[in-house]
Amino acid sequence: MPDLIRITIGDIPIYTENSWRCRLGKAAPLYAGVVNIYSMAAIAVARYVVVVQPKKSSWIKDKRSYFIITLIIWVIPFVIVLPPVIGFWGKYTYFRDIGVCFSIYFITQDLKYKSYFFFLSSFGIIIPTLIMIMCYTSIYLAVRESRRRLARHSNNSFNQIHPEAANENGNSSKKLKRLRKCKHGKGSSQMLRTSVSNDSSKSSAASSSRSPEVSKQELKLTETLALIFISYLVTYIPYTISMIINFFLYQPEIIQLQFGFLFVSYTGNAINPIIFYKRDKRFRQLVLSCLEFFIQRKRRRHNTVIHRFIVESNF
Repeated sequence: MPDLIRITIGDIPIYTENSWRCRLGKAAPLYAGVVNIYSMAAIAVARYVVVVQPKKSSWIKDKRSYFIITLIIWVIPFVIVLPPVIGFWGKYTYFRDIGVCFSIYFITQDLKYKSYFFFLSSFGIIIPTLIMIMCYTSIYLAVRESRRRLARHSNNSFNQIHPEAANENGNSSKKLKRLRKCKHGKGSSQMLRTSVSNDSSKSSAASSSRSPEVSKQELKLTETLALIFISYLVTYIPYTISMIINFFLYQPEIIQLQFGFLFVSYTGNAINPIIFYKRDKRFRQLVLSCLEFFIQRKRRRHNTVIHRFIVESNF
């Protein structure tokens, strides 16, 4: 990001040669971007398990699973980004005019460059993106089916879904008719309420055991993460497409376009916290409490400095 700002304002060249600093200047944001993509893919898989396969969600809370997922998120992107930095595989191209190292790969290059391009685009972007698409598509279908079940249940079409529960409801209606014929004051009304509550609890238990619905909290969290995934598609995919087009065509105009889309992809990392802040109350409270803590800490330091100044000045 700082390199792109310096290029925008014309403060170039940024690096005078193809040095370690130049390559790290490109590798560091690339590593952060791939870690971000893998993190979103891991969250998508976790959301899929919780919403679509809730009976298998116990492994998510396991500490060993946390460790393995964290290891995958941070180690695999490091393995993907490291080879060009050390000059082992798919070296970065140094642009003397602006003084930056950049990952430019095209089809007429050596096999080492082309193979690394396919490795980077496949394991760094395409495969995690396909995983996210499949997970959120399955979640959408599951939530849609859940809402349809609720709609059918509210429209009194429960008989077509659970015949055995419908028989119980039929028996309860017969009991209601018999109880209404017996007018024995408070005793009959109490029996009526007891019978209705027992039958309704049986039918609700039968329906809940066969069609577990998605809770509102889980649904809201899933919608928030889906919005983050959409922001990822909007910000990252244009850069990926320009990179693939440049690989086959390799035109100076496309290289400039790829630079611009790289800047857009960086903005996606800044959008994610904003989405969480707007939609998650707990996250807002956490941010506000952290801001309040730092403001109070700064005030205490300021008051301490003023007190020392007063004491030392003998006021």
